[in-house]
Amino acid sequence: MKADKANSDECYTPAEYLQLARDVLREIDCDPASNEAANRVVRASVFYTKADNGLVKPWVGRLWLNCPYSRPRPWAERLIAAYNSGAVSAAVAVFNANLASRWFHPLAEQAWRCEPFKRIAFWGPGTIGGTGWSASCFFYLGPEPQRFAAVFSAIGRIVPPAAVTQGVTASRFCSVCTRPLPVGWRADADTCSSKCRQRKYRRKVAA
Repeated sequence: MKADKANSDECYTPAEYLQLARDVLREIDCDPASNEAANRVVRASVFYTKADNGLVKPWVGRLWLNCPYSRPRPWAERLIAAYNSGAVSAAVAVFNANLASRWFHPLAEQAWRCEPFKRIAFWGPGTIGGTGWSASCFFYLGPEPQRFAAVFSAIGRIVPPAAVTQGVTASRFCSVCTRPLPVGWRADADTCSSKCRQRKYRRKVAA
């Protein structure tokens, strides 16, 4: 069945994938691109609808994101900014797997991702049954990339951030941004920069 073009962005993530996201995040505090029907499955503490315009609302805590596929770039940029600022402590997001898009590579530079072995059968008025109209991938930003890899490897291929695949090998990663720690870094170091050390300190004070 073809998707309903008039509601093409109204494609909601099936419960089986959201359970994987909850297994990684443990709880979902915020979903900035949702509605009441979708949130019955997501079960986010706070969610924003199309009328709310989640792009201008606060993003905090552990985040789930399934943004409009017709306009992913501002959502990807906001996700990176919210995570790097420390407002979002961890996030799992599903995007269309469009490697040629300008928004994709900044996200792939920093985030771990899962490339599913099959297309996702979204539900909602934008689907009218069948699988998604394009391939999708899940991105993870947070302090537990190994947990993400262990959970999501059941449904797809795990790809580390671009920094790892571009010749940087590391067995340890920054506890804040998950980037690989530089070769030769102190054995007791767990952050990759002064910026991440400051973010870690602010989180500790706020806890």
